[in-house]
Amino acid sequence: MFKDMRRKKQALSEEETLKVLKEGQYGILALLSEDGYPYSLPINYIYEGGHIYFHGSIVGHKLKAIKKHPQASFSVVSKPYQEEGKWWNQYESVICFGTISLMEGEHKLEVLKRIGEKYYPVKEEADETALKTLSRVSVFDFKIEHMTGKHINEK
Repeated sequence: MFKDMRRKKQALSEEETLKVLKEGQYGILALLSEDGYPYSLPINYIYEGGHIYFHGSIVGHKLKAIKKHPQASFSVVSKPYQEEGKWWNQYESVICFGTISLMEGEHKLEVLKRIGEKYYPVKEEADETALKTLSRVSVFDFKIEHMTGKHINEK
């Protein structure tokens, strides 16, 4: 079902792929909207054990798209860098394919807190905000079914 990477020599190891995914600050979520058009958007996220977790509104385009078409892809790109003596940028990228579901209950709150901890400077502020906003946000679980990582080093 999933295609093999064409340029296998650029493939990252599983360890390198997970490092890019864990260290990424944001990624691009690609969905199929309810009207059939592609819909991609940048999101904050956390990666934990084969799952990408993110949050969003309890209404809106993203939620409607996910409910109609839960299959999605997600990509992350590392910060570009240049090696000494080379003028072109290099970077690593990860593409994930999987299915998204809405989270409920106690696990929803715990994940929302962990998302906040990644982005808030103080854990207590993240926890307080998670509790305060819990009823006004959706928390999503993107279960990864296939993932590839790639090192880009091209002129």
